[in-house]
Amino acid sequence: MTDFRFRITPGLIPETLLKKAFLAVWGRSPRPTDITIENDILTARTFYRASCTLHVPFPHRQLGVTVIATDSLSCNQESFGLLRELARGSLGRLQKRLFEWEITGFTVPDEIRRKLLATSRMYSKAVVLDQNTPELEQIFLETIETINELEIEISNQHTEQAIAWRTRVEEKMLVFFGAGIKDIHCSTPYELGLYSPSFSDAFHTAMPMPSWNELEPEQGNYQWELLEKRIANISRFDFEIALGPMLTFDLAAFPSWLISGLKEDGFLETHATRFVNALVERFGRQADYWILANRFNSYSIKEIPIVRVAVLVRMLSQQLRSRGLQKPLLIGLDRLWGEYSLQNAPEYEQVQIAEALVSCQEIDGFLLELNFGLDSNSTFPRDPMSINSMLDQWSFLGKRVYVTISVPGGGSDASQAGFQWTDELQRHWTEMLLTLLMGKRSVRGIFWSVLQDDAEGINRSGLIYSSRALKPAFHQFAEVNNTLLK
Repeated sequence: MTDFRFRITPGLIPETLLKKAFLAVWGRSPRPTDITIENDILTARTFYRASCTLHVPFPHRQLGVTVIATDSLSCNQESFGLLRELARGSLGRLQKRLFEWEITGFTVPDEIRRKLLATSRMYSKAVVLDQNTPELEQIFLETIETINELEIEISNQHTEQAIAWRTRVEEKMLVFFGAGIKDIHCSTPYELGLYSPSFSDAFHTAMPMPSWNELEPEQGNYQWELLEKRIANISRFDFEIALGPMLTFDLAAFPSWLISGLKEDGFLETHATRFVNALVERFGRQADYWILANRFNSYSIKEIPIVRVAVLVRMLSQQLRSRGLQKPLLIGLDRLWGEYSLQNAPEYEQVQIAEALVSCQEIDGFLLELNFGLDSNSTFPRDPMSINSMLDQWSFLGKRVYVTISVPGGGSDASQAGFQWTDELQRHWTEMLLTLLMGKRSVRGIFWSVLQDDAEGINRSGLIYSSRALKPAFHQFAEVNNTLLK
């Protein structure tokens, strides 16, 4: 076991956020981390014996909360000052990313340079002060908050310059907006007609796919009428259709009859092949995009090793192409910063998974899931420069990029998060993400995961209230669509 100990000042960071901190090996995925807080000392314990970075969900004035991190730290018997190390790590990363962007042609406004220089000087003066100086922690806190603001300013400038370049050189941006459609929206043409005028003002594509569990509740007993009804009603309103994911590697999406046989060699492969081929044979001509699989990178089903999943995905993609499927074929990946590794250390890192997918020529693009939240199944919120950098990493692999996003709205359960999601926060995140993504030439499609909140109030990440009223975030899609895509 390896312990990293940090001195904290009570009240500056909510304890509920501190307890969600985790360690990561520099340049690799997070590792399972045990966090304890006692006598104003935060101890982060991991099995991994190496230099690590500590990542902490941190209050953010504009975005509610984002994850920030220290620089690489070596384990020793002495304790680190938490705010001091977070300020050092944040400042170093900001300077490094800004340098990288300048190399690619980004012009940094003079005002931002002055702010960054002033922030660097403020931090440099603080680190030479005695650690018992009363105002020291406030100086480091102010440094972090200023860096948070600078990251947004820099990202906004970068996106503005990227979009200006795109509008000059491209006759039309080849990007579509889509949203996940539930059965409630497609139960009758009348029901979908209530949404259609607003939906068509903001979106071009519907994603109406039920799960495998819904389409084949009993082995060999297909409930195709569920999907046929959704497609028929959507087609009346001239939306494009994205079908999938055909296979979601989550036990909740698998049929119950399948789960008991997952450990058997060939059992999953046989039934997944049969199901996917039957699905494509029946609906192949009705979809404009196909999502073959998603979430297979997150090790969510212990019975299925990731190598076995990768082989299955490659085999299915080759089969579908050999059967004449010509539409774009996408593969979905979630929790791109590796939050799934907090439960169990991964066998393979994200870069190795990416290399395996790149070599599969039948796959046209990556569908990257950015479903933000602080629960174990979500992507922890990140600052816009970190999101930019992650998208660039996937863009450099030579395949098209599609993105699925969602952000909790007001009323979402945040009792363990240390802050409260609001509709205005959701709107602000949506505005930031859409403009950021529109600056990426590799991004060809942007989906919102679920269009509407559920009536039970469990999922509040929709763009429409359960009462059918539009949320502020919905209007961000309409605004960007009418400004940049029409």
